[in-house]
Amino acid sequence: MATFQKFLDEYGGDDQISGVDIKNATKAGYSFTDLDTYTKKANDKGLKSGTSTQKQLDKAQKQAGGSSGSTSAPVNNVSNTPPGATTTDFDLDNYKDLLTFQNTINKDRDSYGYASNEVIAGIQGDASKYVADAYAGAQMYGADANIEIAGITSASEERWRTYMADQDRLKAENVANIQGGYSLDLQNIVNAGAKDVANIQGEYGIEGIKLQGEYGLESDRIKGDTARDVASRQKDAQIFGSLMSGFWS
Repeated sequence: MATFQKFLDEYGGDDQISGVDIKNATKAGYSFTDLDTYTKKANDKGLKSGTSTQKQLDKAQKQAGGSSGSTSAPVNNVSNTPPGATTTDFDLDNYKDLLTFQNTINKDRDSYGYASNEVIAGIQGDASKYVADAYAGAQMYGADANIEIAGITSASEERWRTYMADQDRLKAENVANIQGGYSLDLQNIVNAGAKDVANIQGEYGIEGIKLQGEYGLESDRIKGDTARDVASRQKDAQIFGSLMSGFWS
């Protein structure tokens, strides 16, 4: 028994119904009515057909005893015949049922679309709320973080200032200790130097006195010798003068 599914299984494997498929189906015993109906249904399902397909359908119609193009609607062209039916088997009730089914599908599609839009709007609203909450949380976290940072900065500054004060105090103490130790060492050096100077001065004074004494004695001796020499020279001069006076008189 010929069925649409069997027709598809046999000739629709390449996603099209070609003229060769119609020719082979005619040889296999498919009637023109079935071939015409199955081709249109295949087109509705997305399978392609072309001019060669229509030519083979016209041949099948002639073989069935009809005239070419008299009752069969051209494939893929607009026809007054409802989709999936031919002029030979048109049923008004079936057509009404088909229209009702299509209207139901359209309504369901629209309702699904409206529902989808509502869901999308709800999701967008929730997302906006989550973004607002996240932003508010971030602001609060930022404020808390700023407070914590300020506290840390204040404590750090206090520790830094305390450390600097301690360092200044230690530096002053070290300087005072160094200056005190240096002053004591310098005083010791000064005292030792003064003692050495006093000793040197004392020794120099004693030596000077000794030298002065020795020089005085030597000076007195030299003066005495000189005085004697002078007196002797004067005596000699007087004697010589007397002699010369007597010689010239």
